[in-house]
Amino acid sequence: MKLADYGEATMDLALRGLELTLVALADALVAASHDQYRGWGDVVVFAACTAARIGEVSGCRVGDIDTDQWIWTVRRQTTPAPGGLTDKGKRARKVPIVEEIRPLVAQRLLSAGPNPEPRRSPVHRSPGRTHLHRSPA
Repeated sequence: MKLADYGEATMDLALRGLELTLVALADALVAASHDQYRGWGDVVVFAACTAARIGEVSGCRVGDIDTDQWIWTVRRQTTPAPGGLTDKGKRARKVPIVEEIRPLVAQRLLSAGPNPEPRRSPVHRSPGRTHLHRSPA
C-alpha cells in the first residue's frame, strides 16, 4: 500500500511531520555549527526540498534560479577532484522550487544582491565562484 492510498488528509499529516523533522534537523545542524551559521540549515532544507545532492547545491549560482517560474537549472556541481567545479553540460536539468521554500530562496537571492561577490564557502573552496550561499553576518 502506498501513502497516497490512505487519502489526502493522511498525506497532509505525513508531509507536515516530514516538514517538522526537516526543520528540526536543520535547526540541530545550525546549533552544532561554528557561530551557529543559519546558512547550513538553509542548505539542508533546500537540498531536501529539491532532491539535490550537496555538490549540486554548493554549485548553485544566483543566475541558476528563475524566480519568474521558480525553476532552478542545475548546471554544475562541486567535486572533490582538482578544480572542484564540474559543468553538467547536457546533463543539466530543471528542478521546480516548491512554494514552501520560495521565501528562503528569495531571501538568499535578495541578500546576494544584483551583482553577488564571489565567495569561498566551507563546502566549495574554489575562488571566483558565485554561490547561492550568503556571507556570514
